[in-house]
Amino acid sequence: MAHFQQISTQMWNMLDCSIKATQANCSSILLSIKIANLLIHPARFDPSPIVSSEAAAFGTITNNISGIGTSVKNSVSGIVLPKDSPSEAYAHTIVDLIHDPKRYYRLCEATRQCYEQELNWDVAGKRVMELVHGVVAEYKKKQ
Repeated sequence: MAHFQQISTQMWNMLDCSIKATQANCSSILLSIKIANLLIHPARFDPSPIVSSEAAAFGTITNNISGIGTSVKNSVSGIVLPKDSPSEAYAHTIVDLIHDPKRYYRLCEATRQCYEQELNWDVAGKRVMELVHGVVAEYKKKQ
């Protein structure tokens, strides 16, 4: 538990400094993301939930608001709490995962699989190209 508290303190310190947006701060934030175990995303509005899709590479805890429910499936590509969940709900969820490492690792495996199969830029690009080719093919048929 002390390890999580230490990382949390480091994160807050880096986020506080990051307002200055220096190169060193950006590097520190990127390093923190690399060692992160979860993305905690207590959104109040998110019309295009790109962050939660990208976070599926390692897991996210978020809430069911805006479009997030379309990219994060509860217990499949993250944990989705009810809309307007208080901070205590996030804390309880994190503590539950700490006390049940098997559940945490199953969640990580499931979220990574979702990321690899559907929630990444390569897959999205291929899907857009398929759609464009389909529209072009339909257009050529009508000519």
